[in-house]
Amino acid sequence: MIKLSNAVHPGEVLAEEFLKPADIDVISFSREAEIDPQTAIALIEGRIGITEMLAGKLAPYFGNSVGFWLKLQENYQISAHLEQDSSSQRNVDHPDQHEIDDWVLNGPKNAKIVELVRDLTLDNGLRLAEVESFIVTALEKRRRLIPNAPTQSEGG
Repeated sequence: MIKLSNAVHPGEVLAEEFLKPADIDVISFSREAEIDPQTAIALIEGRIGITEMLAGKLAPYFGNSVGFWLKLQENYQISAHLEQDSSSQRNVDHPDQHEIDDWVLNGPKNAKIVELVRDLTLDNGLRLAEVESFIVTALEKRRRLIPNAPTQSEGG
C-alpha cells in the first residue's frame, strides 16, 4: 500500500535521486541541461514544479522520458491534495481509503477497466479525453442514483 503522507516534490527527487548520486552540483547541471540556474534552484527547493518545458530538458539529460517527470509532478500534486483533504475535510475514514488513494495515484488495477480503455482508444480511435469524459458521465449518473451522495457543488 502506498503511504500518501509527506508528498515528495519532484525537485527533491531530482536532487536526491539524480544529482547527488552522480555528484553533480546544481550550477553545472543547469548549465549542461540548458536550464536557468535560478529555475533549477527553485525546482530543487520546491518553489516551482515541473513544466512541460522543464521535463523536455530533464528527460534527455537523464535519459528518461518527459512523461516520467510530468508524472512525478502529477503524483506530487495529487498526494499533496489528498493530504490536504485528509487533514482538513475527512472526519470519517472510508474502509477502502488506502485503495482509493492508490488507485488515484497509480491507475486502475481492474483488468476490465484497463481493457475497455485500451479498446476504446487504441482499437476504436477515441482520444483518451473522450474516454475519460464517458467515465465521468457514467459515474456522475451513478452518483445521482445514490441517496445522500455529495454533488459536485458540495465538494464531492
